[in-house]
Amino acid sequence: MSGIVLGFVGVIIILNPGVEGFGIQSLLPVFSAFSYSCAQIMVRTMGLNTKATVMGFYSNSVYLVAGLFMAVGFSFVNVESENLSVQFLFRSWAMPGFQDGLLIMVTGLATAWASVLSSQAYQMGEASKIATMEYTPIIWVVIFGYLFLSEVPDHRTILGVIVIVAAGLYVIKREEIKTKKPLARNGLKR
Repeated sequence: MSGIVLGFVGVIIILNPGVEGFGIQSLLPVFSAFSYSCAQIMVRTMGLNTKATVMGFYSNSVYLVAGLFMAVGFSFVNVESENLSVQFLFRSWAMPGFQDGLLIMVTGLATAWASVLSSQAYQMGEASKIATMEYTPIIWVVIFGYLFLSEVPDHRTILGVIVIVAAGLYVIKREEIKTKKPLARNGLKR
């Protein structure tokens, strides 16, 4: 539990609540992470009796239905905000062109395949060890943000990422200690 709390502290450091730019939209990544965690817990429990491909199909079906619901529902809501994230979320629907449609299709297929592979990993391995490997996208986001969007992370973001990664490493180490078996019950004998 302490690893989870430490990870959440890292998220709070990055979100920087109480600052001018903080709003309800800042909680969307937290909601997303919570939903993803719940999905991985369900994969772990269902994985004993269900194939990874079946779980991948169902999870991607849920994503599709939820995405369509949000696209239709949000297009009827008119929200005025100066925040770019809110403007993006509540913008009117625009039919994608051929190139955009192709990119969406490739992204969808890659996501579906990743979902199957993730389900398979959670079925075969220890959830605590696999979950910590999911911190690697933090590094890629920083690299891609810098390369493609010229974004340089500020000190708070770097500190928050360090805290989140440290929490993940703490969980790995704690799980190793908990699962380590003693050499002998009564000590070593000659």
